[in-house]
Amino acid sequence: MAIIPVGDNRYSLILSETSFYPERGGQQGDTGIIKGDGFRFSVQETRVDESGFIHHLGLFQEGIAAKNTAVTAEVDIGRRQQTAANHTATHLLHAALRQILGKEVSQAGSLVTPEYLRFDFLFSGEIDAEKLDNIETLVNKQIRLNLKVETEEKELKEAMAEDAIALFTEKYGEKVRVVTAGDFSKEVCGGIHLASTGSIGLCLITGFSSIGQGVKRIEAVTGKAAYSLIKEQKRYLSEIAAYLKVEPGLIRLEIERHTEDYRKLKIKSDAFFSAYLHRESRQNE
Repeated sequence: MAIIPVGDNRYSLILSETSFYPERGGQQGDTGIIKGDGFRFSVQETRVDESGFIHHLGLFQEGIAAKNTAVTAEVDIGRRQQTAANHTATHLLHAALRQILGKEVSQAGSLVTPEYLRFDFLFSGEIDAEKLDNIETLVNKQIRLNLKVETEEKELKEAMAEDAIALFTEKYGEKVRVVTAGDFSKEVCGGIHLASTGSIGLCLITGFSSIGQGVKRIEAVTGKAAYSLIKEQKRYLSEIAAYLKVEPGLIRLEIERHTEDYRKLKIKSDAFFSAYLHRESRQNE
């Protein structure tokens, strides 16, 4: 084990072997604990350098490690599972975009965190609410189908011949890792994924925007975060319904009724004010 100070009481530990996955291709790296005789180290982020060395960056919570000492590396499994869910959902989202919008869709970037996913893509056309709903519906259909997610190492030429999606901005070796989700998605990817799509649970699109000329961005949440979002929205609807004194399903009709009542009152108010001004004008003549 090598120990490298990186400033502000932070260190980088480099192990001969590690179970930690580094930040790569838009996916955030693992966090967790490295411990050994007389020390405990909190890994706050994991990165890989140009030489391929994996750096475990963080702080010593107890003691300090000696070089070349034996250690135990414990990944935060819960955080990794959430990251894996969002990464597998990103692949499903990419495939759904290409199926709904067409093969001209191409990835322009992505961010995969335990909390949410962000996917940037090139597309010149317009995307309305109905298309977004169709994309989300298609993704969740694949989740309910509980497709098996498999990884296989292949020659790059073989993967391309099988129509595996790859980023041409990435530098690949002669052999690549291909991740497939049933017959729905196939991508060249070195990231962490679930064993089956059903473990994602649910995927909800939370944001859509244009961030540049022909560049679109979708944000989404899965699993526990998606469930929490639904519960939060349900609570908001209940509060609005209680305020309007109607059932949640009648909120829109009640708002429309209030809007119409307001419109009629405004017409009467404008007419009354106009008549008042006219009367005042005549009295001042």
